[in-house]
Amino acid sequence: MDRILRFNDYDVFAYLATGFAAMLASDITLGSQWVLGAEWEVSEGLAVLLAAYFIGHLIAWPAA
Repeated sequence: MDRILRFNDYDVFAYLATGFAAMLASDITLGSQWVLGAEWEVSEGLAVLLAAYFIGHLIAWPAA
């Protein structure tokens, strides 16, 4: 179970960082509040974390 839930360095620095950067860029350009000015509870924070991971995968997919 520990191996399933563990992120490696590439996951953290590439997918999550890229996903959060894309969400931050959308906050600045579109005026949404996914990252900037957001007040998350635990479930919302987990949802944003998963969304950032998914968005990071979508951004990295064309490079593959």
